[in-house]
Amino acid sequence: EELAWTAAKSIEAHLVAGKTNIALVAQDRLAARRARALLSRFGPGLRIRDETGWKLSTTRAAASLNSWLELIRSPKEGPSASALLEFLQNPFFDLAHTLHKPSEACVSLVAQLEDILIASQAKSGWETFRIAIERANAYSSSRGTVPHESLLELLTLLQRHHAQWLELKLDCENAYALLQSNLQSMGMAQELEKDSAGKQLLEVLKTFDLGAGAYRQISMRLPEWLSLLKTIIEEASYQEVGQQAEATLSILPLSSTRLREFDAVVLVGCDEQQLPAFSEPPLFFSDTLNRLLKASTLTAQYIQQARDLSQLLISCPQVDLLWQSKSKSGEPLRPSAWISRLRTQLLDWPILEAKPDTYSSLSDPLQEAVTTVNPDIALPISMSPSAYKALRDCPYRYYVRSILGLRKAKEFEEGFDASLAGQVLHALLKNFFQALKTEEQKPHSSIHQGEDARREWMREHLTKYSEKEFERLIKGDARVTGTLRDWQKQIPSFVEWQLQREAEGWQYHDAELPVGFMVSLTDPDGVQREIEIAGRADRFDINTNNSTTAAVIDYKNQGINKIKKRADHLLDDPQLLIYARAVNENAIAAHLPGRNIEQAEWVSLKADLKKADDKIVRSYLVEQMPEMMVQFSEQLSDDLEVLWARKPMKAFAPDSVCQYCEARGICRKGMW
Repeated sequence: EELAWTAAKSIEAHLVAGKTNIALVAQDRLAARRARALLSRFGPGLRIRDETGWKLSTTRAAASLNSWLELIRSPKEGPSASALLEFLQNPFFDLAHTLHKPSEACVSLVAQLEDILIASQAKSGWETFRIAIERANAYSSSRGTVPHESLLELLTLLQRHHAQWLELKLDCENAYALLQSNLQSMGMAQELEKDSAGKQLLEVLKTFDLGAGAYRQISMRLPEWLSLLKTIIEEASYQEVGQQAEATLSILPLSSTRLREFDAVVLVGCDEQQLPAFSEPPLFFSDTLNRLLKASTLTAQYIQQARDLSQLLISCPQVDLLWQSKSKSGEPLRPSAWISRLRTQLLDWPILEAKPDTYSSLSDPLQEAVTTVNPDIALPISMSPSAYKALRDCPYRYYVRSILGLRKAKEFEEGFDASLAGQVLHALLKNFFQALKTEEQKPHSSIHQGEDARREWMREHLTKYSEKEFERLIKGDARVTGTLRDWQKQIPSFVEWQLQREAEGWQYHDAELPVGFMVSLTDPDGVQREIEIAGRADRFDINTNNSTTAAVIDYKNQGINKIKKRADHLLDDPQLLIYARAVNENAIAAHLPGRNIEQAEWVSLKADLKKADDKIVRSYLVEQMPEMMVQFSEQLSDDLEVLWARKPMKAFAPDSVCQYCEARGICRKGMW
């Protein structure tokens, strides 16, 4: 990096001196490439001609085409989310042209798709992507916002193109025709024509148009044809289009300086390892054999490079020889032996050490992260159970996430996402219990023929709903099959727990129900505030033996031991208490008129099946419910008053919370 910066500064100095024809000799190709990137910042006033060879495959145009080739070579289930997004985000894909919609309607459409796929952890498969979009659309409709209908249309179109390639009985002629059709229909051909590298790429693709040639009907498998296409693109070179400029910089090898004149030359890589540079002889061709065959030998290369360097030093009025003083391993590097020999004859030829610009300043030790909310920043007037948990865990974390609205950029996680499995289980349990309620209304149903018949019906239909809900996910990602099998092993035990609960007088009432309540307070300015605390409860049950009693249940896709630890800190994670208070204050809105929540419990969807059937613990009850409700209400009011008083918010969470906290990079815990 320092060598590249030094080369760029040398060239800049020559430009300032009025030199207009400059050469950068790339003995160190890596440093020369980096220097070229730095010099591109000089703008259109400097014309850069790269004569060292630039493969067409390294251009943005070739990368865009390659993203489409990677998508069509994916399996029939569909591409990975990263492959799909890489194609959609390439600059040559014309989304408006593809969907036949105005450009204004397509703004941020790909960004919305990325957010949906990452939020749902939909990592691969057309069906998985479709499920994620449909859920996002359903959520948008429930919130009164506009659903993403264009995303489904885009997904269907790309899936249709993908299917065409898989169904094609491929030969050289129809493969080329289909690729050209794809590029035209997606607007890529038109966009590539506007780009210098894109034009050259299209010319390379035309070599695959065999016309009436003898090879046009040769059958190939899709991977073979794609491999051939990539090989041809890899072998092609990109030629930069010339342009008028005040000065020209030529990047070239030492051999290309012969019989050419330059105002100044900067030669990078003049250390003992790179000057002179020798190419290794091919396999089986030793230096002796090359000499007998009168081919290029190491001695011949040595002599020619010496001549080229001598001619360059004689013909050019100013030559800067640059090299690194240390190798990659940190070992000292001496200049080339040729330079050392020259210095024995040119005693006044100095070696200047190029030092990068350094800056120093005094820093204050970082103290504990604490902040006071600026009066100009609006405080949230609604709070979810997870947001309140963040406030209890660490006020500074709540400040970063909920007040400033900062979020860590989400990305796809390795393996199958557990939260996705939880969403599927919640959905299938709701569908199953709704079907159970409907079946109970049928007077002649087998469900009324005793406990054994009811158990059999429940097992059969819960298995059916499970397979139905997981079916589309499995089409997109076969790894989900393992999650389904694990859940199916839980079904008999879950049904027994449900039957036992019904024997105690509890009956399923509703699920996935949004509930909430208002908290009134007066802020320091004397303004009356109404803060909404709201969330979505997993399930409500009613008691058939008591017309005024109800219960709230929260499903957890985790073992009972983790649930017990959660219960030990109920007031710091009062999700169930929030749902209970919401119903008790407005039972009609929760579809539970005349009833109060007197029982709350967590239900594990991952019970330990290794234990005997009578010892499997499936649920855990909140103890001392009335007392806990009183404590929670007092605590909530105190916390909200402190928040609205804009008192200092400190970072004081335990390590178990900080370990996975998104705000840790801001609070810098561990550095104070």
